[in-house]
Amino acid sequence: MVYLETLCTFTQTCKKYKSFINPAEFQKYQSSSSTSTILIMTTQDFLTALSSAYWEIDYYKFLKMTGFVDSQYSLEKFKLFQQSAKGLTQFDAKTLESLINTETKKTAEAASV
Repeated sequence: MVYLETLCTFTQTCKKYKSFINPAEFQKYQSSSSTSTILIMTTQDFLTALSSAYWEIDYYKFLKMTGFVDSQYSLEKFKLFQQSAKGLTQFDAKTLESLINTETKKTAEAASV
């Protein structure tokens, strides 16, 4: 099983998906004073959370969550998020894990040289 590390600020969205996150890690960092932390989730859990976010986050919620102001730039970023989320959720977890594992190994090998 592959774990994805996702940098995340503990907003309502992260708390909403706590069932997708390793419970021990969530509990450990939920009371942490840091504003961001690393959450560890399976690839399938990541895809499920991403799919939910795709369907539940409209443009105005996106603005609130990101701190962006209503502008052409923000609209472009929102559209990019939608396109990216939709594209990633078209992969099954096993295929995505294979792609991630291959690239992670290459990065680790390059770093050790």
